[in-house]
Amino acid sequence: MIRVSNTYALDMKALLIIAALLTTISGKAQFSLKKELPSMVCFFGAGVFEGTAETLQFHYSEFENKTEANADFWNPELSWRNKYKGGLPENGAKHFGSTTFLAWTTDGYHLMRTSRNVSAMVGILITPRDKLKWHGYLLKALCYSLAYQAGFHLSYTLIYS
Repeated sequence: MIRVSNTYALDMKALLIIAALLTTISGKAQFSLKKELPSMVCFFGAGVFEGTAETLQFHYSEFENKTEANADFWNPELSWRNKYKGGLPENGAKHFGSTTFLAWTTDGYHLMRTSRNVSAMVGILITPRDKLKWHGYLLKALCYSLAYQAGFHLSYTLIYS
């Protein structure tokens, strides 16, 4: 079971207020937070995946304390061996692509990084293609960045710290 910090509600409320304020400055740029929401959700997810990957890499003990995850898959000190036959690099790849483009199937760290990349790519692909003034694009970038950082903060700081 994952426990969430008591400050989570206050932090998320502050982030939502900032996002709402940002949308009010868009003026004639025709920026629509409602239209951008699906992409922002993707970027939020990408941030969650990145925060989890960083936790695995640099604070695994905190991840372990909050979850009942299989250490052979999630602990980077052990899981890197999953790419190789018998867990030894000299034995070669465990399966086709396990040391390259399918590394995400072998351990939690690479799974989180790949999930981050896919989530961000989907966020870009589904973004509305409306013509905006320059400050509309700036606002869009700020909202996507805010969503990404909120996701990162949720996983790295609030859930796993």
